[in-house]
Amino acid sequence: MASKKNDIFWISYADLLSSLFFIILVLFAITFFKYNQKVENLKKKLEVFRLVEESLGPLKKKKDIFKYESDYKRFVLAEEVSFNISKTDITPTDVKDFPAKSAYLLKVGKGLKNTLDTIAYHRTKKEGLKDVSYLLVISGYASKLSVANEAEDYNLSYDRAYNLWKFWKRNGIDFEDLKYKGFVDLQIAGNGWGGMGRISSKNNSEEEGNQRFIIQIIPKTKNID
Repeated sequence: MASKKNDIFWISYADLLSSLFFIILVLFAITFFKYNQKVENLKKKLEVFRLVEESLGPLKKKKDIFKYESDYKRFVLAEEVSFNISKTDITPTDVKDFPAKSAYLLKVGKGLKNTLDTIAYHRTKKEGLKDVSYLLVISGYASKLSVANEAEDYNLSYDRAYNLWKFWKRNGIDFEDLKYKGFVDLQIAGNGWGGMGRISSKNNSEEEGNQRFIIQIIPKTKNID
């Protein structure tokens, strides 16, 4: 009788160990699968980041039209474009040295367009770029002079960015064209006296350097799960 009880115990014990081994094996397989999946997802993300960085490379090389501020991950115009006081339009009456500066701004728009067109082409060829879109921000800034009106200057900074967009559009550079749909998200902003990386100034002459445009191209990627 005792022998039969021992046999039943060992059989049950062996079954228990077999069940535990099976459970551990299943858990190991699931963990291993998820780990491999995470590694693959990380590889995909790194490849997307590499392609995005590579896609903006040509714009960083256009040093005659842009300066890249690595601290702020943004582009500023390589040349100063100064407005007459309280003026906002890209016209001879509003922009100082209009013939040269309007030609320069047109060059900037074409350079930006060429870069985005190149990225659009590569999106059709490179799998990693297909789910990447770009937020294009055209920002206007204003100088904070000794006699200044905050609300007015914020409006001026927005109007300058808006008029730059209109100037480009009049010259056939339209970042809201249908070919950019789902790829370029255009935003026009007026930063007024705010924003990072403003030019430090001690007088009105230096402060006028803050009357400038800043271009930001921010990649947006879908989640890779």
